[in-house]
Amino acid sequence: MLQKTFFVKNTFELMKVFDSIEKLPEYKSASDILALLYVNGFKVTEVKKYLDLLNRRALRVKIAGISVMTSVKEFNKYGISISFLIFESSKADIHVYESDK
Repeated sequence: MLQKTFFVKNTFELMKVFDSIEKLPEYKSASDILALLYVNGFKVTEVKKYLDLLNRRALRVKIAGISVMTSVKEFNKYGISISFLIFESSKADIHVYESDK
C-alpha cells in the first residue's frame, strides 16, 4: 500500500493534487484506492464541494470522511487533509461504526 497525504485549501488545489495522484504508476495499476478526508472547522456545505468534485472526477476512488478533534486553527492554517491509500493487491472497504452510546 502507498499512502500520499496532502493539505488542500480550495477545490483548485484538490484537483492539482488529484492530477498528481492519477499520474502515479501505482495509481494506474492499483487494485483499489481509498481517499480519506479529515475535516474540522469547515461548514458542511464547504466540505460537500470537495466531496462532489471528488465523486465526479475520481470514479475509481472510494471516499471516506472524518471530523477530527484538533485545533480549528491548524485546519484553518493548512486546509482539509486528504490521504490517498493506493492498494497494490488488496481491496478497501468502508465501515461505519457508531460511538458514544
